[in-house]
Amino acid sequence: MFKKKYRITKKKDFEKVLKSQDTKKINSKFINLFFLNNNLNYPRISVLAGVRTVSKKATERNRAKRRVREAIKQKFSIIKDKGVDILVFCKKNCITANFQDILEDVRSSLLRLVDLSKVEKNK
Repeated sequence: MFKKKYRITKKKDFEKVLKSQDTKKINSKFINLFFLNNNLNYPRISVLAGVRTVSKKATERNRAKRRVREAIKQKFSIIKDKGVDILVFCKKNCITANFQDILEDVRSSLLRLVDLSKVEKNK
């Protein structure tokens, strides 16, 4: 689990990321990232696994979230100083995937996020 400072906890913050015109989306093999620049100097993250998209079984959804959350923790230094709110949606295939594959997928997604957020700030 991330420190409270680094978590999105309020419903209005979730809705802001999902409904904003400025929200960017990154699709990858194991996750979908939705992100929006915030006015903070640090990222806030939430990892989600839906009943329809991942599994009806809570244990499988929890496993998917744990694996993705751990991958993000290991690669957190990539986004540590970026002011973005990030919603990470797990996909069904991250339940059975090799953790190294998930780690590489998260790393490449976070690097793309950094590139896109730089472009957004330069506008």
